[in-house]
Amino acid sequence: MKVLSIISALSTIALFGAVSPGGTAHAQAPAPAQFGRVDIGKVVNESKERQAGIVELQRTQANLENVFQRLGQGSANFLAETEIAELAALYEVAKPTDAQKKRLAAIEEKSDVLKREMTTLQNTQTPDAAQTTRYTQLTALRDKGNESLNKLGRTLTTRLQEKARDADQKAIDAARASVAKIAKAKGLAVVFTGDIAVYASVDVTDEVIKDVNK
Repeated sequence: MKVLSIISALSTIALFGAVSPGGTAHAQAPAPAQFGRVDIGKVVNESKERQAGIVELQRTQANLENVFQRLGQGSANFLAETEIAELAALYEVAKPTDAQKKRLAAIEEKSDVLKREMTTLQNTQTPDAAQTTRYTQLTALRDKGNESLNKLGRTLTTRLQEKARDADQKAIDAARASVAKIAKAKGLAVVFTGDIAVYASVDVTDEVIKDVNK
């Protein structure tokens, strides 16, 4: 047999599949692909990870609101921006050390002294030039402190939003890992979310919820 004829014969076998002893080629039919569906929103909302994240987020929000309220009710607006930030950080500490308590008291005392000084100047009937200058300085200091407090408020809001996003992403990552695990066990080629696939041969939502809540 010529070499060309042998190559042609081998090519024919590779293309159509193995030839049976009777000479008939049998193509191996591929197994049908299995597609799954999952309501990822339901999984995330019902996961323990999500519920724990909500509780932690609420705790953080309450703590930050308390910090900002304490700053607003006191005389923190007479402090420099760095001192306001330091005071806010000390207010966040659940169980401050003796050194932290001492530092907190010192900062509060400083702001209170400045506030009392301004109140005294405000009540002075005929202030002299030095008193007028000092009052102007304290007014500028207070106004700048108010701006710093507003800036801190925006910073705390951003922190809370970032924490919320992180909590959501953590719950989503856990859900996706569980989906992958269930899909592999069931031999699913693809798992679609509910908003993409109205129908799929296998819905794994309940199984995924059970898995993420183990």
